[in-house]
Amino acid sequence: MTGQITNLQILEKMTKIKKPAELTITPMLKVLLYGQPGIGKTTLALSFPDPLLIDCDRGTHRVKPEHMKDTVEVNSWSDVDEVLNEDLRPYKTIVFDTGGKLIDYMTDHLIKVNPKFAQTDGTFSLKGYGARKVMFQTLLSRLHIMGKHVVFVAHEKEEKDGDNRFIRPEIGGSSGNDLIKELDMVAYMDAVGNKRTLHLAPQERYYAKNSLGLDEALHVPDVEKGNTFMTGIVEQYLDNVNQRREQSKRYFEVLGGIEEKITAVTGCDEANAFIQEVHEMEHIWDTKLRAASMLRTKAGELGLEFDRESAKYVQGEKPQAEPPSEPQAEPETPAKSPEVIEPKKKSETKKKRSNAKSEK
Repeated sequence: MTGQITNLQILEKMTKIKKPAELTITPMLKVLLYGQPGIGKTTLALSFPDPLLIDCDRGTHRVKPEHMKDTVEVNSWSDVDEVLNEDLRPYKTIVFDTGGKLIDYMTDHLIKVNPKFAQTDGTFSLKGYGARKVMFQTLLSRLHIMGKHVVFVAHEKEEKDGDNRFIRPEIGGSSGNDLIKELDMVAYMDAVGNKRTLHLAPQERYYAKNSLGLDEALHVPDVEKGNTFMTGIVEQYLDNVNQRREQSKRYFEVLGGIEEKITAVTGCDEANAFIQEVHEMEHIWDTKLRAASMLRTKAGELGLEFDRESAKYVQGEKPQAEPPSEPQAEPETPAKSPEVIEPKKKSETKKKRSNAKSEK
């Protein structure tokens, strides 16, 4: 009734489950930039939106003054932990330079808290690696809840296997792979002459990761006209997310209209009219295939068949019902004949009597 809220509407308002098109969360990016020394990794990281630099490596002096941003000088993990409890609302991005040194501070902190995380030779124990992984994940979670992009800067290191040379980010030692799994983008930065490139496509020679669907290689421009390159990349990515969200919304709207029309199909006329409507509709992604599949299912339920010559649905022949079979009478069980007791013969009776007399 008009003006009344149904139980279904109440449940729809209460549910936490949302369709893809209803999602409104802005994705927060987790990025690792690594590459050759002095190539401009920190300056590039500071081109992310409204950054705060967490300087774990004491390397801010290598950044040109015009590109410097607000900075926290770190001497221990407690410095990082304290700044995360401050008001960080003015900043959209937190940059850790370098990520490898940040991991070292985590390691030192964990050993101080629990000396058992260190082995007798001073190296990290397996339990220590596990605790550090959890600590790293917690750091990412805290920053995600704050709504911050996170950027780690790292040096490259060279690994050799025979004559083969591999380039890897210097972060986390042997457990670096576990840390990289938590990130959205891993970009290797190199330079040929004056041309600098960010490589996002995974290669055998170097690590890379591109969960954002960006181009496989990005040319890094000079910063003479301003250091805003990664801000532009982030804005482009967020625009793509919004476009996909609108496309997803349109997809479910089209799909809902198709489902409504399928419900109205009750025979050949409606099925054939539906075919024409599907051809005239503006489809998105696989809605045309979904419509055809729904119609086939509905036609099967109604006993309709598709005639290829006329390209239309026709009423299928209804199978003739078989006449009910007459119930067969159960075979009668033959009655047992009464047992006949034959009278004893006279000769046998006389013989028994004579035997009885002789015994006396």
